[in-house]
Amino acid sequence: MKTLSFCITTIVLAVAATSSQALTVDESYAALKTKRYPFDARAFSYGDPEGESLQRIFTLADQGVVLRAETLRAAADGNSAEIRKLVTRYDVLVASLEKE
Repeated sequence: MKTLSFCITTIVLAVAATSSQALTVDESYAALKTKRYPFDARAFSYGDPEGESLQRIFTLADQGVVLRAETLRAAADGNSAEIRKLVTRYDVLVASLEKE
């Protein structure tokens, strides 16, 4: 339990230390101490429809990582107005995923 609390605290502090502007995908992965493995459909032998679908899904996943990091930062700052905006952005992302 102490390890989990330490990890969460470390993530929150790392995210809080970033600027107050929106995070990029790479900054979000770095703040969460998670390595990003970008997907490039051209590097695989998928046909156009499959490659494009995979690219879309991975792009949506990256957007989720950005929202997660920004939400942690807003929570660390106690910024409830920003959290409400982020919830709206989550809703948009979920709607996009439901269309897939």
